[in-house]
Amino acid sequence: WSITVIDSEGDVGKCASIALDSYDNPHVSYYDETHHALKHAFFNGIEWHAEVVDNNGNVGLDTSIAIDSTNNIHISYHDENNADLKYAKSIDNTWEIEVVDSDGDTGEISSITLDKNDNPHISYTNRYDFHLYHAYYSDNKWVIEIADDASVLYGSTFITFDPDGFVHILYYDVIPDHFSLKHAYQSNNGWHIEIIDPYLWGGFGTGGANIVFDNLGRLHISYFNWPLQTINYAWKINGIWNLEIIDSQEYGIYVGMYAALAVDQQGIPYVSYMDMNNIDLKYARKIEYSPGIPTLPIGGTRGKPGEKLTYTTTSQDLDNDKIQYGWDWNGDFQVDQWTGFFNS
Repeated sequence: WSITVIDSEGDVGKCASIALDSYDNPHVSYYDETHHALKHAFFNGIEWHAEVVDNNGNVGLDTSIAIDSTNNIHISYHDENNADLKYAKSIDNTWEIEVVDSDGDTGEISSITLDKNDNPHISYTNRYDFHLYHAYYSDNKWVIEIADDASVLYGSTFITFDPDGFVHILYYDVIPDHFSLKHAYQSNNGWHIEIIDPYLWGGFGTGGANIVFDNLGRLHISYFNWPLQTINYAWKINGIWNLEIIDSQEYGIYVGMYAALAVDQQGIPYVSYMDMNNIDLKYARKIEYSPGIPTLPIGGTRGKPGEKLTYTTTSQDLDNDKIQYGWDWNGDFQVDQWTGFFNS
């Protein structure tokens, strides 16, 4: 690893977000806590430059950055003084700044992405209803909609697009006694909400949850499991979410904070996260998949002695390994009969 100090003027670097331009040069948006300002640092191929984007009040918390096809920079962030969601865009080395949403105390835990036309889409919440909001730029104006009005958001949001151009947002819901990791996604019929992990009650932790589509359009998710204090991974096969623990520690010490996820060309997930037990930055790469949870069997429910009945189920293995199925015929949760191996 080559490590470089980008900016050391004051207490800087909080809420950092990174993106690469078309030349693979990195750009970082971050909060300057000393001057209460939003800053942007970039590498021009030779050296790093840092600049103030917005210092009008206490601005720059919960920042997120994206870069469009013509290398314009887009940043979403929170204005603490005016309680607004703000947006900054660089055009010809000049920053254009505008308020996206000023209704109440809003704009927290924002995440930004760009659609195929380079229009920004932002996920965020506020401090008066804590619902999930989606703001997007269309026809020269901002459109604001509530994606989930039954949740209480905390920690972080993460927004992206699927291969068909529909928005997907990942977020934590802390409705009392029902903490969960949730997924809101669009279709031609509007917004849909699903629970990925319903078992987060019993703990309370940081944000950090990412959703990524691979080249085959498959969903991958990394997140911090609060009650178990582990770093977790989720993937979806046949409409069923498969959950697994990537890393854990003895004695219930935090591991998995600030989870981030990337997927390579082969669909292999890579996860970075913080190990609070050892105060370490850790990295995990998946090297082998288990088959996905099989679909519920389909077949007859009545029969006569000696009559042959056919039952079918299916599963997939993301490594394309062959799959063996175990059948529990008497309901005692023990496998009574194993099949041979079949293609995924």
